[in-house]
Amino acid sequence: MTVRSRTAAFASFLWRRWRGWWSDHRAIARERAAALEARAREALSLDEAQRLAMEAAALRAAVDGGGRRKGIIPLLRN
Repeated sequence: MTVRSRTAAFASFLWRRWRGWWSDHRAIARERAAALEARAREALSLDEAQRLAMEAAALRAAVDGGGRRKGIIPLLRN
């Protein structure tokens, strides 16, 4: 095996792993945004409802391709 083919194989492996992670991340972010919107509808105070709705909107914008370039910084929590 030549050095180039080993490098290409490793790069291909990394690319496939990153693509898999990104698709999973997008699916989870969509589900999380839907859950945040549901919590916003059931919130007891207007402040909390607005905060949850803004978090959901930021997540949806990040998933749909928005981000730092468009001035949207998602509010992600662990």
